[in-house]
Amino acid sequence: MELAGKIIKKILVAAVFLMAGLLFLRFGLEAYYPSGMRALLPTEPIRAAYAENGSLTAKTQEIRIPYEDPDVGLFFADYLTVIPESGSVQVTVRWNRSTLTRLAEKYGDTFDPEAESPFTYRIFCAREEGSESLVSGETVIPGDSYLPYASEKDKMAMYRYERLAFEGVELDGVSWIRIEVYRAGADTYEGAIVFYEDHEDYSIFSEYTVKESEIS
Repeated sequence: MELAGKIIKKILVAAVFLMAGLLFLRFGLEAYYPSGMRALLPTEPIRAAYAENGSLTAKTQEIRIPYEDPDVGLFFADYLTVIPESGSVQVTVRWNRSTLTRLAEKYGDTFDPEAESPFTYRIFCAREEGSESLVSGETVIPGDSYLPYASEKDKMAMYRYERLAFEGVELDGVSWIRIEVYRAGADTYEGAIVFYEDHEDYSIFSEYTVKESEIS
């Protein structure tokens, strides 16, 4: 009996440590982005602007609401980088493999969860001064749309990441920018996240000087 009790105790202790480890892994991964998905994606326009100016200043800010819907959470956005001198905007979109499962259940054969690129992207830059951070596709707001200039992908466990670079973005007069995520081939987005806001009441930007090593 004593031996059996010791074995049971060891099993229970191991189970506790296993559960703790799984919880740590789960919640740790929720905030994790691979280094390449956090770094500046060097593009030819950025390199050209750096060569012309001799230096570049990048801006970033914490995204206030980094998901498209708190109750659904299909997509998340983080690591905004803006370089006004080159008209560059970069952001990383993250989704869980469960997102692919949900959309496959919703759309059936019209959505391939195993596709190499199941999503396409576009940013919308709102130019209406004082406009709210609306994400409804039915709302008509003055602004401009841009498609990605370049992108890179990565993955970790159940998460998938895509670093997106947009070029030629005219930032003067922009109130906010949202990233729109589309199923490949669809013309209506599945989710949209406002990841840039220029508002005097709550927008706080931080700046840093781009290093030559970042664009080489």
